[in-house]
Amino acid sequence: MRRSQGVVGHNVKQHLGRLGFLVFYAAALVVSGWFLATKLGRVADEQALVRLAALDSIRGELTQSMQMAQTFVELLQTTMQNELAERPKAPQPSRLLLALKQDSEGNYNMDELPPGISRQETGNLTGHGTLNIADADFAFELETAISLRSIFRQVLTELPNAAWTYYVSARHFEHVFPFRLSS
Repeated sequence: MRRSQGVVGHNVKQHLGRLGFLVFYAAALVVSGWFLATKLGRVADEQALVRLAALDSIRGELTQSMQMAQTFVELLQTTMQNELAERPKAPQPSRLLLALKQDSEGNYNMDELPPGISRQETGNLTGHGTLNIADADFAFELETAISLRSIFRQVLTELPNAAWTYYVSARHFEHVFPFRLSS
């Protein structure tokens, strides 16, 4: 019987040894899992901070761009008001004003520019209704809108994400910069 007790005791020691190893292995897995979860949590926190910093930077740039755009809009409004208030009595029509052509559908445009003026230099003025440049007030507003092209160019230089800028008149015309065909 001693021999059987010795074998049983030996088997129990083997089982306890294996059980101890399994407990140690399980503990190592728990510790490793905890370490990994902690590390992933820190990485996620760091990534969240990086994203927040990027969003703050974008928000700042967007705010700055919006303030600049608002400044340009105010500049355009002031320029137009001043130009319209200080107009000469009988100005000579510019080559660009004379380039406006009426079509058969009751629209007019500057699709065909005068020689020596490129599409990179000006926008296109398009409108609906009768093109009557004999009306001094109407012709002057057309000329003033055309003269905004240097300011429009500056706006697009300062706001590179802007696709275009334009002046819209209550007289049913608009000047869009950069140049776009009316059709």
